[in-house]
Amino acid sequence: MFFYEGQSCPVCGKRFTETDDIVTCPVCGAPHHRACWQQDGHCHFEATHGTPQQWSRQTDNGTATAQHTSAENLCPHCGAPNVQYAEFCGRCGRALKTNEWRSADRPHHPNNAPFHEYSPFRTAYDPLGGVPHSEPFDEDVTAEDLAICVGGNTAYYLPRFQKIQNGRSVQWNWLAFLITPYWLLYRKQYVLGILVSLFHLVYFALNYTVFYLSGALTANGIDPFQMSYDAGYFPVLFLLSIAMVVMRLLFGLFANQMYLRTCKKRVRTAKENDPADFRTTLKTLGGVSFVWGAVSYFGINILTSLIQLLFATF
Repeated sequence: MFFYEGQSCPVCGKRFTETDDIVTCPVCGAPHHRACWQQDGHCHFEATHGTPQQWSRQTDNGTATAQHTSAENLCPHCGAPNVQYAEFCGRCGRALKTNEWRSADRPHHPNNAPFHEYSPFRTAYDPLGGVPHSEPFDEDVTAEDLAICVGGNTAYYLPRFQKIQNGRSVQWNWLAFLITPYWLLYRKQYVLGILVSLFHLVYFALNYTVFYLSGALTANGIDPFQMSYDAGYFPVLFLLSIAMVVMRLLFGLFANQMYLRTCKKRVRTAKENDPADFRTTLKTLGGVSFVWGAVSYFGINILTSLIQLLFATF
């Protein structure tokens, strides 16, 4: 979503477009063209900082030079202008009234043919899952900031972050339960991802150690687990299985809560490192990594195959 839709640069008065290079004031958050900021050397609203008149997204009217046209759809919640057929506000993310949809002029059909006005198929999609962009999650973290950090699948995570913020810390995450190490590294949670990957390798190696000690690896046509149980290694295999299930259950239940803490930390880090253009830094710190997801998947599978081959040669 374009976060500055309907707003204009306070220096040059030109409306922002999706291709503009935009920076924001680290004090009040007012957006400027980068060139305009460099021209003035400070925020255009610097004189109002720390006063009740300080610029804010809630009170900004799109700049004094922005004129509302008849084709704009004003948000009933924050007053921001939106394009005529927008279904969600580009500023606060709330649903807009769409009762007055109109299509093109009705074509003339001779002989009273049974054609009616065309009604377009509407697909309502809110990238933030109904969470307002300006909703605070901490003193210096908003839903808009978290959405930038999450990057992909924000419509899933933002509503769950909101529930966690409201006290419901347990939120089930199927991906974190089923593919724990791949999900962690895909979401750039590197430390936990590497630790869980090592846990999987140790789990696999210990299972094969038990199979080797029980002689199951040299037996043909016999279930190695059953043979290990018969050899008296049931407690070891049972504890290993319990450890794996408990680990996956913990991530399934609390992964979203841990991910929210990670995202908040990344937002603060980005704002500290680059206050004027923290969103660019945040996109780099956050988002997803297909490369790490693939590396974890193929890495674990290759290493487990090598462990299996190693025990087969004993």
